[in-house]
Amino acid sequence: MTTPYLPAPTSGLTRLLKNDFLIAAVIAVVLSGLTFALSYSVGWLTDAPNWFEVAGATINYGATYLSIKQRRFTYALGFAASAAFAIAYFQYGLLASGILSAYLVGQLIYGYFRWGPDAKSRPVHKLQMKWIPAYILATALTYAGAYFISTAFGGQFAFWDAAILVLTIAAQFLLDNKVLFAWFVWGAVNVI
Repeated sequence: MTTPYLPAPTSGLTRLLKNDFLIAAVIAVVLSGLTFALSYSVGWLTDAPNWFEVAGATINYGATYLSIKQRRFTYALGFAASAAFAIAYFQYGLLASGILSAYLVGQLIYGYFRWGPDAKSRPVHKLQMKWIPAYILATALTYAGAYFISTAFGGQFAFWDAAILVLTIAAQFLLDNKVLFAWFVWGAVNVI
């Protein structure tokens, strides 16, 4: 008769240190602190921070980690970050980015249900070649509309602001459908 294998017991501290939510919170605070420290040290920021922007950035760092770990709670954080960014962007006069953040709240609801529960989550997959022309057309048309609206209403940095809007919509849609290419599009958004 053989003895069944029993896993080694783990301490409460070990379980705590492996908790995705705790790790996300630590990553969020550390990376947000480093981001703003760098921004002030090189002179990109000189005034007091916009606390809505700080909150949005901090929350997004945690949400990004949770999305990599395929945790559905990333969408709850996305709601909060999008609301904070919407307020900050409207304060800065970045109309397209403000509208985008407000729009993302709705898209995040779609993503929450599309993603599925953690235990039965959709599989991650590669971008299918047959969809590339549709993505390019949708992106080009949305960009043209965003640029037109932003310039018509006196938005700041309309060319770049519209690019961020369009690429973020595409990246979020791809992420909601667990298409691996989403991370390349998010990278482009962050560079812009």
